[in-house]
Amino acid sequence: MSKQGTIWTVVIVVVLIILALVFWGGNNEPEVQPEPAGDTAGNISGIVGENEISIGDQVAGSRTALVSSAFLQGDGYVAVHEKGADGRPAAVLGSSPLLTPGQSNNVSVPLSAAMVLGKTYIAMLHLDNNADAVFSEASDPAAQQGDGDEVLVEFTAKAAVAQ
Repeated sequence: MSKQGTIWTVVIVVVLIILALVFWGGNNEPEVQPEPAGDTAGNISGIVGENEISIGDQVAGSRTALVSSAFLQGDGYVAVHEKGADGRPAAVLGSSPLLTPGQSNNVSVPLSAAMVLGKTYIAMLHLDNNADAVFSEASDPAAQQGDGDEVLVEFTAKAAVAQ
């Protein structure tokens, strides 16, 4: 066989192998889609997971805290509290507008006072009491995890980084 005939034979064999792998070598089982979350009656809730909040350190002097993300199982708010001497949430400095169940990103929380350099604050989830869609520390309870812990995270007011 000539050199050119050998090359063509090799090319044809390689092409046949590739075609065989494409048509017969893959997994031909149907893809199974995950079931949506729902109750025993089959109602889809669309809510999976627990209440949670994420916020990074904030810029000192700002009168707005920016919450990276908040996940609520029901209507609610993000409230920013001063950190008390006992380490617990103290006075409320501000709250977000009413958030609906599910994931909310980049939530702005206007504050009544500018954040102080080096001071630690607490961002906390509160559930709406369904009375008036307005945050009230007295009537809108702290959101909790399944273990009963309040959903909160501490953050610190830091100097702005020059870019």
